Amino acid sequence: LLESAPPDSTWKTPRDQTSAGPTLLTASLCHRYHITGYRTTTFAPIANLRALRLDRNQIQALPAGLFAAMRNLLELRLEENPGAPFPFGLTLARTDGALLAPPPATIEGTFAPGVPFPVASALTVENGAASPTEITLAAGAASSGTVTITAAAGGGTRLTAAAPSLPATRCVPDGLPCFLGLRPVAPAPLVLFATAPTVQGQVPAGMEIVPGDALHIPFGDVFAVEDGQPLRYSAAIDPSVASWRFEADVLLLTFDEGLEEGTATVTVTAVGASGLSASVSFTVTITPPTSRSFTAGWRHALSEEADQQP
Repeated sequence: LLESAPPDSTWKTPRDQTSAGPTLLTASLCHRYHITGYRTTTFAPIANLRALRLDRNQIQALPAGLFAAMRNLLELRLEENPGAPFPFGLTLARTDGALLAPPPATIEGTFAPGVPFPVASALTVENGAASPTEITLAAGAASSGTVTITAAAGGGTRLTAAAPSLPATRCVPDGLPCFLGLRPVAPAPLVLFATAPTVQGQVPAGMEIVPGDALHIPFGDVFAVEDGQPLRYSAAIDPSVASWRFEADVLLLTFDEGLEEGTATVTVTAVGASGLSASVSFTVTITPPTSRSFTAGWRHALSEEADQQP
């Protein structure tokens, strides 16, 4: 990347730089260079970079290590790229074992490109506690310090983190700080210590239904969860075939009156309080009542008999 840009216009020392402290540099690589990508080590050694201008290029995504070791960045311009505004949010991961392993858990937050400024993201824990209560990354870092999550009671623990905040931005001429082209996003939550529901029973086989009728199928003995968390149920079936609703753990399936003979597949999903789920599928045979032609003929015979009576 740097080799493709004219040296005299790429690296600049800011006009307000004084002799005190390290020399802060400006990398201005915007608009006319049509940058589509770069090596992840391009800027990594430049701890004293003050400004990085990559706006109005063809960048689709931020590569890992882009902001590594940038501890003094005050200006970042990424706008007007195909990928802008670029998602800016941490990825949460458990580092001491599997997500559902027993408590406590050690959690780390990462952002592969590194963060261009200090980040603090508040943590929310359902059915547990965090220490510390926020996850932090220093400027130029790609990973945070560790956070310990403990469980308060039986059942799963759910960990969520807030989207990181951007620094107050003053992008007027020579105004700093200035960070453009990033879109803060909240990380996906983590479910810890939970036990997923399991399928322990069977749905009755050989179910048949006449169009227009309804089936009542209990699922209380079909699904189970070891930690006793309540279950939420949902069903999936072609809406042109039947409608459904649950009353507690009983599924009510009402089939359309105009159905022809055939089968319908139903999938029922049970979701625990932790968000983990299990599903089971079964089929229902649709058997129309006595054919209309037979019924019509029977009614016609009765009509003729009635007409012949004096």
